[in-house]
Amino acid sequence: MKKPHHSMQRSASRTQQERCYAVAKKLFGTFDLNPALLDVFSKKQKQYLFEIIWDSPVVRAEKVKTIPRRFLDEIRDKLVTYMNIKKFGKQENALTLTELVTYGLGFMMSFSMYQNKEWVGATPQQIDAAQQISKKIPKIEYFFVGIGAIPIANFMQYLTKCYSQVNFRLYGYKFSWEQAGLSMRMKIEMTSQYCETKLFTHKGVKRKAFHVVYTEEGFSNPGGAKVPKNKIFHRAKESEYFNLYIQSHALHRFKERVDIYDATDRNYLLQQSLTCWQHITVTDKQTFLACTCDDCPLGYFTFFVQDDDMVLNTFIPLVNATTPEGKKLHELLPFGKEDTTYLGMDKLSFYTDIDFEQIPILKQVLIDTGIWKSKLAIETTRLTDESLIDEKKTQLVKRFFDKIVEA
Repeated sequence: MKKPHHSMQRSASRTQQERCYAVAKKLFGTFDLNPALLDVFSKKQKQYLFEIIWDSPVVRAEKVKTIPRRFLDEIRDKLVTYMNIKKFGKQENALTLTELVTYGLGFMMSFSMYQNKEWVGATPQQIDAAQQISKKIPKIEYFFVGIGAIPIANFMQYLTKCYSQVNFRLYGYKFSWEQAGLSMRMKIEMTSQYCETKLFTHKGVKRKAFHVVYTEEGFSNPGGAKVPKNKIFHRAKESEYFNLYIQSHALHRFKERVDIYDATDRNYLLQQSLTCWQHITVTDKQTFLACTCDDCPLGYFTFFVQDDDMVLNTFIPLVNATTPEGKKLHELLPFGKEDTTYLGMDKLSFYTDIDFEQIPILKQVLIDTGIWKSKLAIETTRLTDESLIDEKKTQLVKRFFDKIVEA
């Protein structure tokens, strides 16, 4: 990775220099430096230190017409909003991410470049101040990548996965920086790739499946998702992997049962579960790939194996009798699959719609089976405290369990 280089210095306005000065003071507070150290420098030195202002990051498609215009506009808007509210540093000295990568990075660049001049003509007090700053403030390379770029890269990773569809087109991004007139800015180029397919014959039926892949992310290249074979077959070597595929039926069932999320969050949840998280759950009778949130299962993908390929063929809810949670549930309650479907327990909305305080027997069963932890994990993903309780559904479920208690 190349070091960011600012070859041309633009003339910052007085207002911009004052803003850069204010941001630099907050940076000092964050790095446990006395902000008064800045006032040691002469007017000419300050003009140099506050002269460089980076532009805000630019988001564009790597190739024209490969990303829908609407997607690009929405991603730009969301990134800008995120950078304006995301904070860096201690509370009393907190900077927005926008301030950090424009004025903050500009000051760091100026200070780094001035250091190379060895402070020729500076007074002993100014040299001492510069040395104190150098010991505390990170090197410019780390400041740019480790502090400024990583939050932006992580958020872009989230956004590109939100807009990707496993069975159609996947988006990624490249991350670098570029000269913009007389200034510098971060450059984010969105990339796209169509999904590869493969035909599989299972139980006499031939169906198409989609290859699950890692998308391009910042400085990493795209590639096929793989599952270690020893997660499923303990005698397999650590160097052996399955290529991961998913059929349309599994995607339809996933959409149907993970019904509390909108399309973008569902896309993100799916890709993270199939690539980055990959929780394999082994039971006495079956092995699953779990869909998780905060390490809590929300449901399970079933699969079959052919040669070096692992194919996900459906998605089952937590209450299915074959899952670890579902097995306990059916042992504790006298009902079957038809009952769970009738009550809506096969969908995640069940855990947000029902007021379980009115049905203590059901709440206790969900706690005993471990499903309650999943309900709490679902609630952590919500961006609002507004209640989703459906009193009509609650009463339907309550009447059902009242009959169980009476029996």
